[in-house]
Parts: sequence; structure tokens; C-alpha cells
Amino acid sequence: MNSSVYIVGPTAVGKSSWSLALAEKHGYEIMNSDSMQFYRDLKVGTASPTQEDFKKVPHHLYSFLDYSETLTAGGYRELALKTGSSLKSPTLIVGGSGFYIRALDQGMFDLPQIEASLEDQLKSELTKFSPEALFEKLKSVDPAWAIKLHVNDRYRVERALVVHQALGKKLSEFQESSNISPPSPKVGLFLDRAQLRKRVKKRLSDQFIKALLEEVEQVLEKQNLKNNINDENFLEKVWKPLKSIGYKEALQFLRGEISSLEDLNFAIETSTMRYAKRQMTWFKKDISVQWFNAETHLVEAQEATLKILN
Repeated sequence: MNSSVYIVGPTAVGKSSWSLALAEKHGYEIMNSDSMQFYRDLKVGTASPTQEDFKKVPHHLYSFLDYSETLTAGGYRELALKTGSSLKSPTLIVGGSGFYIRALDQGMFDLPQIEASLEDQLKSELTKFSPEALFEKLKSVDPAWAIKLHVNDRYRVERALVVHQALGKKLSEFQESSNISPPSPKVGLFLDRAQLRKRVKKRLSDQFIKALLEEVEQVLEKQNLKNNINDENFLEKVWKPLKSIGYKEALQFLRGEISSLEDLNFAIETSTMRYAKRQMTWFKKDISVQWFNAETHLVEAQEATLKILN
């Protein structure tokens, strides 16, 4: 990949708008590293760049997947490297999906194939455990890997446990024996909790909530689920990205589980702030990130970005 720098930080901190202004000023391009902004049907809840933004600066890997498609971290790495190799201008890699960023930045390691029937059996056995119990199990067998994950990241906690039980080896051991690259320099934007909450509240306008609900209904219509929203097994059928922050709460509102728009607004705010905390926990473990306050030190953040690119 040509000259590039990662712009990271929590949701709603202002990464996209700041990066857009910087890219427009210096003739840079922007590549997405937010796994929810891959989907063309999810623009409102993911705060994806607008068509006007696309006209100002070349953007890559935004709004290109259909609701029936998925993209793993490994698949993203492959696609991002291929895309980046064709870019002629310096590139800002912007987003907050830490696992995808690490995959692109440092690479992935291969695992031996696990027989499908055995994997299904092991996953089934783990479903009876709470997230906290699963995390404790992982800490007991692979503490070095557990420290990289959040207790509520059930998918990756389960994955690590399945690998250990099926292959008899820790994920951390597979990583140690692989050719993982050291992390690249990154620029991180942050705000204190009170400042960030103000930005989250500002984003959650009445207009935003209305547009979010409309977006969810449109996706449900594509899935032929709009008229089955109150069915008992509805959540098993619904598209997985609709279970993410903002969309999950919108579904709860449409199903009558959240009774008012005010409660919906508060529920999204609460989930967003929790997610932002998890993001900061992840990125603070990356010693390659240079941190700048997104209100008081944007000039210094720009200088650091230019220095990395030049």
C-alpha cells in the first residue's frame, strides 16, 4: 500500500469530518476501516459519508456490500491491500473497527481446519454459558488472548475457546508463531466522556431517529421480514448488522419493546457510549497510536499526520 496513515478513535469523536477536511486540503484519498460502513443499505445509523463527501475526495470501501453479504477481517485485509495498491495519492484509513484495523495493519495468522461437525458441537456446548462465564473460561486457558478482548465480545471469546478445545493450542500461541507485523504509526482522536456524550446527543436528533427507523424498515422489507417483526423467532432471521448499536434499539422500538422515541434516543445514547468505551480500551493497547484531543489539539493531530505521510 502507498503512503497511508490510520485515523482511529471512538465513535462520534469526529474522525470522518476531520479526515475529510484534511484530505480535501492536501489532495489525499480516504479508505474505510469501519466494518458497518461497508453496507450500502446502512447509511443513517452508521453515519456513512454522504454523496457530497464522495464528490469532494475519493472514498474507498464504503457502501459496497449488499445485506446478504459479509466481509471478515481477513477478507477486508485482502480487499484493502488490493485497493490500496492502485491508489496514487496518500491515503487516510479512517474508522473505529479495531479488529479490522489490526488485520489490515499487522496481518492475519492461519489456523488449521476444524472439522465442521466438531466446531458446531463445541459452539453448541458454549451457548449455555453467560458472557462473563465464557470470558472467565478463556482467561483460565489463554489469558494472553483474553486480555485483547472485551468480556461482551462473545463471538471472539467463543472462537478462542473452540480453537483451544478443538486444536489443543491457544490462539495466542498461534499468533506468536506467525509472521505478524509490528503496528504502524496511527493518529488517534479522543474526547473526555462528557464532551463525547455531547456529540452523541447532538447526532441523535429527531430527524436522525426518524431516518434511522425508516432505514431499518426498508432493510426489513428487503428481507421480507417487515410483516413478521413480532414473530417469536424474528431475531433469529434478522440480518446480523441490524443487531448492532442503533439498529438493535430501533428494532426494539418497532417491536414495542421500547415504548417511546425519548426512550429510544436514550437507549441508543447509552449503547453508543458503552461502545465508545470499548473502542478506547482496544486502541489504548496499541502503543503506535499518537493521541490528540478532538477539540483542542487538531492542529497538532494534522502535523502528526503530515509527518507520518511525508
